[in-house]
Amino acid sequence: MASVEALASLSVESLVFSHGDWGGHNVFWDGGRVSGILDWDLASESGSSTDLTSLGVWHGWEKLSRSASADQVRWALIRRNTYRHQQVGFLIAAQRPESEISAATGKASLWIRENIFWSSVCWS
Repeated sequence: MASVEALASLSVESLVFSHGDWGGHNVFWDGGRVSGILDWDLASESGSSTDLTSLGVWHGWEKLSRSASADQVRWALIRRNTYRHQQVGFLIAAQRPESEISAATGKASLWIRENIFWSSVCWS
């Protein structure tokens, strides 16, 4: 799978303290600036692209491009393309029922076919 190979081919990213889920419901904005972050249950030591990816997915890649370097955006785009794989892996690791794993696998397959993009930012 090209998205997994692209992620595996990246050099090792420096580890930072990462929130783990800068989704729309966890980030509060005031005047275009982040004013608060909730829900720290996924916090861990991870690469900075973990938070940057969810920021781009939820709040827009144009915002991410204004606040992160081109290399950080490239990492985030590559990581974004493995999100569906990660969801299936989480269900397997959590020993969820086979029907739930199968449903997620089907949704992931469809999403990957329809949405994987290899922006020029990924390869520049």
